[in-house]
Order: sequence, then structure tokens, then C-alpha cells
Amino acid sequence: MSPIFSTLVDLDSLLGNRMRLIIAGGLGLYLKQVYLEKTGTRTLVKLDRWPVARTTEDIDLFLPAALLVSRDDFAQIRTALDTLGFAEVESAKHYQFVRAGQRGKVKVDVHIGPLGPYGGHNHAGNDRRARPKGKHTGLHARRTDEALGAELEPFPIPLDGVRSDGTPATCEVHVPSAFPYAMMKLFALRDRLDDPDKSLGRHHALDLYRIIAMLTEEDERLAGELALRFRHDSHRIEALRIARELFSTPESRGSVRLREHPLAPGDFSADWLRTELVRLIDGPPAPG
Repeated sequence: MSPIFSTLVDLDSLLGNRMRLIIAGGLGLYLKQVYLEKTGTRTLVKLDRWPVARTTEDIDLFLPAALLVSRDDFAQIRTALDTLGFAEVESAKHYQFVRAGQRGKVKVDVHIGPLGPYGGHNHAGNDRRARPKGKHTGLHARRTDEALGAELEPFPIPLDGVRSDGTPATCEVHVPSAFPYAMMKLFALRDRLDDPDKSLGRHHALDLYRIIAMLTEEDERLAGELALRFRHDSHRIEALRIARELFSTPESRGSVRLREHPLAPGDFSADWLRTELVRLIDGPPAPG
């Protein structure tokens, strides 16, 4: 079994009684795609029009903001990472961890969404990170304030695997719904368009197509609720601007980046993707 999936069941065995595992990033999309293909769940775009599922060596672990209330929970997550042999990445101390092994490398990136009512429990001093007040636990979470609703009704996915010690295990992981996923990927695409070390954002552009293609009826329902809930949030408004700008025409920068990806659909329509992204993030008209 791939070391990244062994790590997921390992983390669940160590943390499952304290928190549900919310997995974002490329791995979360991979898990959702494989599950939807297996179950035949109805989606906006038929399965044969999806890009090939791609996994990654990165685990983007999303913490609910409510964990800031509990220093013990943060400490337990750090203890779990230490137990599994992860070491801090020097350039991203306390929120990025890596473990190298014979079967490959696994990296864990710890994120947290908008702090909301739990902002008062955050240790002041750095608006890019979050950690509980009080004695340092050795764990920070990278703030991802655009991930509106990432911890609300995440998509559950059962996972059968094998722990690192060779014992079989079953667990359940969760991935954010389409609304926060699209928010995160739009911001990531905007920020990486000119970054050659990140493939100029091409994989983020492809992931936006993938998110829309895999929309389920439940994604649509929840997106409508979240769009109303965060109607006046500046991040939602900025995400709409990004979608309209980067996919306004076939020659817009987001459209170009998507076409440049080798897994992009050959007949991709910028107008269609922009329309669907705006529909997802804008939601129904505000009442009244």
C-alpha cells in the first residue's frame, strides 16, 4: 500500500477519537474522485469526461478552528506526528512535516480555515499561522482564510488500508465540499500564475475543472447555503473576481494554464468553467 494511505490510517488510529480527519489539496480531490467513480454517484459532468485521477505525496490536514480552544488537542496532533516519525521542515517549522522511507516520502501540511468566533483563542503575533494561547505545543496551522466552510459538512470517504506496522485498518476521512475547495484553488491559482516552481499554477487550474466536474447534488445544496452565509465576506467576493478574470476568454491566463496541463480536456470551454465557478460561489440571489 502507498505510504500516503498508510499514513492516513495511522493518523486516524492516533487521532480519530479526538477529531475527524479533513484532507484537502490534491489528495482530497483524488480520494473524492476515486470514491465517486467507484459508487457511480451522479455528478455535473459524466465520469468519462473527468481528467485521470492523480495522487500526491502531500497530506493537507485541515484543522477545525474550534481546536484552538484546546491546547491538548494541538499537542496530541504533534505527538502523533512525532510517533509516526515525521520531522519538521526547516523552512516551514511547526506546520510542515516530512517523513522519508523506503516506499517513498510523505509530507504533512497543517492548515486551518477562518478563525471566526475562535479568533480570540489564537496566539497573537502572526496572521499567517494559528496556535492556541499558552505554552507552545510544537504545532502551528497555516491560516487559509479563504477556505470558507471547509469544516462544515465535509464529504465522508471510507478508506480500507494497512497501517505502517502491517495491520489492516478501516477508517473514514473527509474532504471539504466543493464551495471551499473552489475558493482555495482560485486563490492558489491567482498566487501561482507566475511561479515556475509551482508549474505556473497549471495543476490548480486543472483542479478547478475537476472540482466542477465532480459536483454532486449535495455539493450544490451546501454551496447555496455557504454562499448566502458568507455573502459579504471579502474572500468570497475576491474569488468571484478571480474566476471572472482568469477564465473570461479562451486566452485569459487561467484558461491558458488549464490548456497547458497534459491532463486537460481537449474541448475545454473557458466560458463554461467560468459560468459554473461563478454559479457555485455566487449561489442563489440573496433574499429580500
